[in-house]
Amino acid sequence: MGFNLADDYDALGEELLPKVIDPGTYTVEITKATAAQTGTGKQAIKLVLKVIEGPEVGTTIPDQMTWSPESPVAARIFSQSLAICGAEPGWIKNSRPSMEEIAARMVGSVVSIRTTIRQFNGQDQANVNYSRTISTMAQAPAEAPPTLGVALGATAPVQAQAPAQPLNTAPADPAAVQQSFAWPGTPAS
Repeated sequence: MGFNLADDYDALGEELLPKVIDPGTYTVEITKATAAQTGTGKQAIKLVLKVIEGPEVGTTIPDQMTWSPESPVAARIFSQSLAICGAEPGWIKNSRPSMEEIAARMVGSVVSIRTTIRQFNGQDQANVNYSRTISTMAQAPAEAPPTLGVALGATAPVQAQAPAQPLNTAPADPAAVQQSFAWPGTPAS
């Protein structure tokens, strides 16, 4: 008898089934995001989330965000999830990015998620709710100096210069300050 993949599947058992993460709250990094289209033709973004803290470190969670403008609730959830993952509505409105560009902007973002279990096509899946942003690739690193010029039409960011040191304008006599200042409605002393 020849090779039969079903026999190997039987031997491996549960190991071949996708692992569904236990319901809970997790800190994850978006390691992959790709623009996609659902079987019904809706625009979507497929994501791979990697748990980076806690006992499930290294576990990956597949997810899909689907744009459903016919449902105001679904559209709001989609928009809020994109914002948490680094694709804010203001950026989308101003930049008018493609779905591929939106997906690319999300990669590397670290977010907090809550998962539950749901049935889809007869199998358990993680249902992902995006809770909050921890960091996104769209944010400048905290140690980076502020830049100017991009909003002003420059082709490359220009490092902001340190503000000039203020001149010492304090009077030599502190009593002079007290005499020249009074709250409205109170006499100067």
